[in-house]
Amino acid sequence: MPWLGLAAEGGELLFAGGAAVEGAEAVGVGTAAAGTAAGGTAIGVGEALTSAQLAERLRQALALAATLAAAKAVPCQNCCRRTVVIPRSRAPESARHIDDAQALGFPSVLTYDPAGKTARRAASLKGIPTRPGYDRDEYPPAAFAENGGVADVRYVPSLDNQTAGGFISAGLEGATPGCIVTIKTGP
Repeated sequence: MPWLGLAAEGGELLFAGGAAVEGAEAVGVGTAAAGTAAGGTAIGVGEALTSAQLAERLRQALALAATLAAAKAVPCQNCCRRTVVIPRSRAPESARHIDDAQALGFPSVLTYDPAGKTARRAASLKGIPTRPGYDRDEYPPAAFAENGGVADVRYVPSLDNQTAGGFISAGLEGATPGCIVTIKTGP
């Protein structure tokens, strides 16, 4: 089972989606500095956020979730609905990241909001350095309001991430802002 959790400095477990983190020194949103998960290995090993940064991201994610839950009670304005499937056979690491992030509680039903993409991406990736051969994959992707600048971030091989991005772009072709998009993984 892949790692599904967040821990603070010293290995203190803050949240886990059914898995314990063994030996972790610090864990950022989706990136582990050291350690393995019960029954498997940590995914996205990389630079970690401090416990204060992690706590702030968690606080922001909870506030965003409350705001978006209230907004979803409003009837659909344009009623655009799409489903995008990321195939595990073509983008396995990106698909695993989506599955893990959704298991942690990040939503599968998202609101397309391309206007805020640049600002959300900058906020989500702040403090997480680039790494040769890898992309910093965000879930939810920055093109969606639910990213909120506090996405789950994981290092994913560049080709894998770009392949997944191609499936998302194809699924969004012709979509208007506000379109409701369900992101799933498949074979």
